Amino acid sequence: MRAALRVLEVDGIDGLTLQRVGREVGITTTAIYRYFPSKDALLAALQRQAVTELHQDLTATVAKLAPLLADRDPAVAALARVLAVTRFYRELPRSHPDTHRLVAVL
Repeated sequence: MRAALRVLEVDGIDGLTLQRVGREVGITTTAIYRYFPSKDALLAALQRQAVTELHQDLTATVAKLAPLLADRDPAVAALARVLAVTRFYRELPRSHPDTHRLVAVL
């Protein structure tokens, strides 16, 4: 998966092939087919990994607010959470550049 991300970063989606990833890792293309039956399957796995990572980070960001919002009006607490999510999304290109690029492209 890391090798595929490196290939994506250098060559883009059009340059991503199972053969190219195999060369990057130093294994045969046939070996990669044991794990990913196609380029689309590899891209889907990369996207799932990226979305999972973003979800975990976003959940942690919102959870940090809970103690600060415990005694606030529910409407204010809800707005604060919306603003935190908006800020997280706005900062994705800087905070998670590879993940953002992968999700944005796919």
